[in-house]
Formats: sequence, C-alpha cells, structure tokens
Amino acid sequence: MARGVNKVILVGYLGQDPQVRHTQDNRSVTKLRVATTEQWRDRTSGDKREATEWHTVTCFGRTAEVAEQYLRKGSLVYVEGSLRTSSYEREGVKQYSTEIIARNVNMLDSRRSSDGGDHAGADEGRGDSSSSQPSGNPPQSAPGDPDPATQQDSAFEDDIPF
Repeated sequence: MARGVNKVILVGYLGQDPQVRHTQDNRSVTKLRVATTEQWRDRTSGDKREATEWHTVTCFGRTAEVAEQYLRKGSLVYVEGSLRTSSYEREGVKQYSTEIIARNVNMLDSRRSSDGGDHAGADEGRGDSSSSQPSGNPPQSAPGDPDPATQQDSAFEDDIPF
C-alpha cells in the first residue's frame, strides 16, 4: 500500500525567462515562474471571474539545461514534479516557501528557436539522462491519466452547480 503521493502537474505560461545558476560541482539549477489561470462564472452575478496563481518551479541537471536553452518568457509549458516546502527566518520571523521540484518539463507551444530547431522538453528522474519531445506534442501520459493539454482548454467552461 502506498504511504502517500506527492505529484504536481501544471500547464501554464512562463512569467519571465528562466533564472539559471550553477552549484559548486557545476550542476545546473533553473528556476521558472509559471502562471496558471482559472476561469469561472460567478453564480450570483453571472460575470466571468478569473484568478491567476504563480508557481515557483525548480529544475536540476539536464532538465535545467534544456529549460535554459529553449524556454523563454511567455512559453506554454507542461510541468510534472513534486511539492517541497522549506522554511527560513527573516528578521526573526519564520517564513515558509513552497516550490515544485520538476521531474519533467515540456514545451507545448509551437514556437521555433532562432536556429530553426524545435523546442524540446526534458525528463529527469527516469534512468536516462534526458529525453525530449518535439514541441506541440503533449507529454506522454499513463493510460487512464487525463490529457493535461486538452484538460486546461475545457476546464471551467461549464457552470457546474456543485
């Protein structure tokens, strides 16, 4: 029996270019700011409402290198990973920060890079060091998993009464 599941799937847009740094042993670490927007219709007024949530995503190793090379502000991305919460003290007050540690990042829009090549995604956490998919192709999903690319388009279009 599983003790728990810590899995996050996001489909959203980058709010800024990837922020890259390197560890002392020259391992790449890339931070992404991903915006997800939820839309719904207000029950009382009938007006359309919208809420945007910003997520901090951290990529390591080959995933970080590919993100640095291909992703830019405005890119539509699919991110798969897990949540990690850390704490720190600032001016004597304990602060908390939650981020997503990415295992898989795929570019979903069909933009081309300046050299004419396809944007690609990277997958870390399998046995191999990298795997890529051409842009425009949704990430591979297990049978029975909803397709995140089509799920975002149809989300919140219906006014469900519960």
